[in-house]
Amino acid sequence: MSDAKTRIAKRRPRPKHVPVQQRDFRVCLRSNPCLQSPPSGLRNDIEHGLQFLRQSQRILVLSGAGISISAGMPPLKGRDGLAEYLSEDLLYKTDRPRWYEKMRELSVAASKAQPTPFHEILVSLGARLHQHVTQNIDGLDVKEPGMEPKTFALHGRLQNLRCIKNPGHTSNWSEAQPGEVCESCATEPDMRNPARQVRRNSHMRPNITLHRESVPEGTSERLGQLLQDDWDLLVIAGTSLKIGSCYDFARKLSNKIQAAGGCVIRIDPKAATKRVGQIVNIDLLLPADAVARRYSSMPS
Repeated sequence: MSDAKTRIAKRRPRPKHVPVQQRDFRVCLRSNPCLQSPPSGLRNDIEHGLQFLRQSQRILVLSGAGISISAGMPPLKGRDGLAEYLSEDLLYKTDRPRWYEKMRELSVAASKAQPTPFHEILVSLGARLHQHVTQNIDGLDVKEPGMEPKTFALHGRLQNLRCIKNPGHTSNWSEAQPGEVCESCATEPDMRNPARQVRRNSHMRPNITLHRESVPEGTSERLGQLLQDDWDLLVIAGTSLKIGSCYDFARKLSNKIQAAGGCVIRIDPKAATKRVGQIVNIDLLLPADAVARRYSSMPS
């Protein structure tokens, strides 16, 4: 037998993947004695998930585009998805005017959109919700009273603008629009050519992090601090966690929470990928707003 065939013969079989609904939930029930039996399938998971949400005292929510679709904001994928516009290629290489136009459309849509039932549930959690980490750039979360101090926008917000040439020049919707000339650059003399006041590329862009761009300073430190804190419930809502850094954060936090007897709930109508399914305890295959309405109808 050749060396290659010998290596294949000696290769260990892959461990069998256990579906979410068939896993042992006793580790989560350890800190929730009122839950007498583990979920037996996805039909019952909604009730157990809502009980965890009702009783947990230190909750962290990690959200994505799925929680804002019902407010009129576009999804990440699909025909009208944002994926193309969240790549730096369109801005820096192919079609900058079209990128600015899309950002202006999104800015108008976000300014008119209202928080969804799921956003309202986050407010109703009160002091039990200690942190909301969102991948969204629409700013709907901070339209709800009391949510801004608890919300960490991983990728920035459309409402905030910065100069594409000089990131230190910042503004907001009330002062400028995406694609407009940076007023600070326009009034700042060009030392190489004093006669030219407006520098090349000195336009305002939303202060958001595009794919392959570096995250803002302090992001890694803040996520690291959240990993050090104690939590008893992680809710992953409206996101597939395809961005590597977001998945790594969720995986590390999930490991810590489950080791301490806590629970990880995922809320999304689309089935989880295999790697995401391995870090959650309860997978609610429902839209975030549907879960929010069920939660609101529960007796106090």
